[in-house]
Amino acid sequence: MQVSHNLRRAKAILRVTAAAAVLVTIMLDGGSTVASAGTSTTTYPIQDHTSYFVGMSLTKAEHAARRLHGRVYVDLRIPSAARPGIVLSETLNPWPVGLVVSTGPLKDPFGALPDAVASPARGECDVVIDLTEDGNAQPLTCRGGHVNVGAWLFYAELRPSLMHLSSHATRSQIVVAICTVRSNHPPGYNIGGVTLPELVSEFELAVAYNDWPYHFPTLDEIGWILSNSSGPAECMRNFSKSSR
Repeated sequence: MQVSHNLRRAKAILRVTAAAAVLVTIMLDGGSTVASAGTSTTTYPIQDHTSYFVGMSLTKAEHAARRLHGRVYVDLRIPSAARPGIVLSETLNPWPVGLVVSTGPLKDPFGALPDAVASPARGECDVVIDLTEDGNAQPLTCRGGHVNVGAWLFYAELRPSLMHLSSHATRSQIVVAICTVRSNHPPGYNIGGVTLPELVSEFELAVAYNDWPYHFPTLDEIGWILSNSSGPAECMRNFSKSSR
């Protein structure tokens, strides 16, 4: 009888240990569990996955996502010191998770980037970008004010008019581009809506890329102008006042 009791106790311990192991695994994955009739399913395996797939190859990341009953996709490919195909960062949204994947080291630090009309004034760098909770990317530049290629590629997908301007653009042309983005007019000038943080980041990238020699309001002041202007005309007037 004592042997039978000890055996049942050992089996019970094993069941508890196994259940705890499952719970720990789910907790490590940041998941939530729904239990019913002796079964459990992980409804959202990764809640805090700022670096869950980072460092994996794209193939391994895809396999890992399938094991967690989720899906990943390539959101952006950028140059970096990592070998091609390595996951550098990931989006913070639920499934599917977007991945930023390396294309290998930057080949030409003075090559013209997409949507730019010429090569950058200060050169480029390939620092890994982090995707922020508000849908933006950082850092925009690196040491020496060089443009971070990954950040440029991220914002270039929005096709902002600011990033089409050349280093020879006048201050008036730059202000018009900023204020026109705000109202998303005329049709075709910009594709889709642009948030205020996106626009400020695009402006900062364009200034770094072209090294414009003009005085501009601070980034905070630009944000205030855009937030408090009813349209392009008032936006341009507010820019004029800020330069006095």
